[in-house]
Amino acid sequence: MENNKDDLVITVAGYKDRMDKFFSYIPGMMSRIGNHIDFPNYSADELVKIASVMSRDLEYDISDAAYPVFKNYIEKRMDLPFFSNARTVRNAMDRARMNSAIRTFERFAINGENGGQCTVADLKTIAANDFQVLLDDIVNADASKRIFA
Repeated sequence: MENNKDDLVITVAGYKDRMDKFFSYIPGMMSRIGNHIDFPNYSADELVKIASVMSRDLEYDISDAAYPVFKNYIEKRMDLPFFSNARTVRNAMDRARMNSAIRTFERFAINGENGGQCTVADLKTIAANDFQVLLDDIVNADASKRIFA
């Protein structure tokens, strides 16, 4: 590395605590890396905006009532292990889209609402309850930990 330092670029990336652990395994490695950049985590509001952009790009509409539920979910999720910023948002959006599909199927195909006919808006809308399921999972998991602790 030293002999070819003008021709060599190595990038390592990860969460600060894990990178610190990584560098602790290789004495002198940290001093050989010229630049260390720490990026702060996104705020809950920024993550809600990221979800909004993801939703738009996927051609879904998050209802106005769903945003506060999603933000509440993100705030609770940030306190749990394995929180991963935008990756957590992507996973939540994937689950919310699935919840939306299940909700729409139940309304129209199973319950026969509107003669079984749904609109494009019905198919594209992520409602508050689609995120509430995620929030309930966190609350229920936390409650079970307190019970068995």
